[in-house]
Amino acid sequence: MGHLGLPSETKSEGHSLYPEARLNASLIQGGIESIEVQLEPLDDATSPPVITALAATSDGRFIAAAGDDHAIRIIDALTGEVQKTILGHIDWIHALTFSADGRVLYSSGDDGRILSWRYDHPLVPEEILKVPYAVRSLSVTSHRGLLAVSGFDNEILLMDLTTRLLKYRFEPTCGEQRCVKFSPQGKHLLCAGRDGSIRVWNVDSFEELANYDAHVGRVHNASFSADETIVTSVGEDRRLVRANLSTGKIESQETVGMSKLMSLCLINDRIAAVAGADSLIRIVDLEEARMLLELQGHTGTVASLVACGNALVSGSFDTTVRIWKISSAKGRSEVSLPISTTDFSFDSNLQIR
Repeated sequence: MGHLGLPSETKSEGHSLYPEARLNASLIQGGIESIEVQLEPLDDATSPPVITALAATSDGRFIAAAGDDHAIRIIDALTGEVQKTILGHIDWIHALTFSADGRVLYSSGDDGRILSWRYDHPLVPEEILKVPYAVRSLSVTSHRGLLAVSGFDNEILLMDLTTRLLKYRFEPTCGEQRCVKFSPQGKHLLCAGRDGSIRVWNVDSFEELANYDAHVGRVHNASFSADETIVTSVGEDRRLVRANLSTGKIESQETVGMSKLMSLCLINDRIAAVAGADSLIRIVDLEEARMLLELQGHTGTVASLVACGNALVSGSFDTTVRIWKISSAKGRSEVSLPISTTDFSFDSNLQIR
């Protein structure tokens, strides 16, 4: 099992919590510019929210961010300014996802309510489903008009967004599912959770295509490659795992850092961003199994990563959102590794589901 680098000492930037939204553009390692967005507390709150869910429109214009204060902020991805704060949930929000055209936002969390927000004025939520358990993940495939729901129960729900009827119930291997994800063309669906296993189904036939033990302990995030043949996942065992659905074999499993991995974003089929409890974001070359860049800036667990156009967006327990312009990087390493010529461009096929 390989190692992709030990965490270096995280630099503290003296972040403070105060009501005014704060934007701080700075140059981070490797010449990568980031915009820090410090969210405002709600009127009846004394501190900003811990961020546990992010989503971005496929055109790269807007970011949705949410967490423990039950509110969703809509952020301009170019400026980092909060455009709207929308309310509707009554508990912690853990799941956000946009439709492919960016006109509908779906949200859910510990209240078990799945809300649909259309880009109308005013923004008024529609409850399209209510389940008796905490929801941890949502995934949409606009190719098939389906929404997948997973959480702390022994089921994965598949809803037809046109009829608003449940189409199918998948039965995972444990009752705590942390991740559900459609493949880019919507042909396959995966789920993963507490027991470390990942299951993959055919969406049309409901046939199980794979069921393998990827991790020891909870899997927090997993994604398909653009051609839908490779599943990449991260978990609390600190491993970054790639499994080939065609051969049924695990291709690689690398240990990343010394802390639990909580979030994953595939930039393209070769490059991934991973992050977790040590507050660092690592950009990894999956083929060469080595770290290319280490991004410092957060001071708490990085719970969510999402691609937004040509930027990487991160949300943290430190109550901030950061927008990283990594597409301008040339692959310079800060950990005494050879300079890489790997292209950091984002594959838009991985962003539209």
